[in-house]
Amino acid sequence: MRNSYSPHKDRVPLKYARSMLQVAEAQGYSSAELLRSLQLSFNPMAAGADLNSLIDSRDYSQIYNRVMWLLQDESFGLGLQRRTPAGSFRMLCLFIIHCETLEQALQRASEFINFCRSLSDMHNTPKRPVERLSNGTAIYRFAQSASWSTPPSFTPN
Repeated sequence: MRNSYSPHKDRVPLKYARSMLQVAEAQGYSSAELLRSLQLSFNPMAAGADLNSLIDSRDYSQIYNRVMWLLQDESFGLGLQRRTPAGSFRMLCLFIIHCETLEQALQRASEFINFCRSLSDMHNTPKRPVERLSNGTAIYRFAQSASWSTPPSFTPN
């Protein structure tokens, strides 16, 4: 049997690390100090950095974990009315990991979000978060005023 390991398997684009650091900066933290404390061999915030270059996923995980620890909020800087407790993102992932289609995953994510919102005074997400369109695309409504449209290649069952 041939080894099917891809050298890109455990790598993520640099732009994700930069984005996570920008979330921390928006909350008043210094990305320079954060990077110094992590002792990484590169600087995602460097001017002229190739944002599509790949970095080791362990480096990204270090940045992610530190930012989440600093913010004590897993809402990724979305400016929600309340902080999202640590572990929420993990629970969401565990809730949807066994879904066979993107549509099922989005439906379950909506159910999970509704449950979390039921613990507070926030409004629920729409009853039918995935709306199929006649042109073969679908719209996912994750909030009353926002949506995400999928490309025509997404064909829900």
